[in-house]
Amino acid sequence: MATLEINRVRGPEHIALVTAMVLEFFDYLKSTFVEERAEIQSYLAAHSIEAEVADLPRHFNPPAGECLLGLVDGQPLGIVMLSRVTDRLCELNRMWVRPAGRGRGLARALCTHLMDDARAMGFAEIRLEALNNRITALPLYASLGFEADPYPSDYARARETVVSLRRAL
Repeated sequence: MATLEINRVRGPEHIALVTAMVLEFFDYLKSTFVEERAEIQSYLAAHSIEAEVADLPRHFNPPAGECLLGLVDGQPLGIVMLSRVTDRLCELNRMWVRPAGRGRGLARALCTHLMDDARAMGFAEIRLEALNNRITALPLYASLGFEADPYPSDYARARETVVSLRRAL
């Protein structure tokens, strides 16, 4: 049985791994969802992804957020991030599990740990936005209690290809 390990990202070595994985995630999206390539490019620009990863601790370490790195048998295979929206609401961002890590419970473990951290940081709700054709991720989010977001962001409202989900913590 595989050994799963979830680490909070704090040091330069982990930050370098996560930065590479964020870029890998968006490359995967652009190559897999070719028909959404323009939408993905728009998202990258609108959310200043390159600037975020260039200064990852400022955006995704407490008190602004959190970043988790998942390892399977010591290999870095998954990431997930949390960002503050309001004092009560946070957002799950950049959920990515490399193909070698899939089917091992890593995505669920990353999300569960992130929601625990969000609660500990004082958040009452968590939301996420995903492409509506992410057929592997959406069932996971539903199984974790995420439902249609009654108050999606302006970004999600303006794009029919984006689904916004939310749940209480």
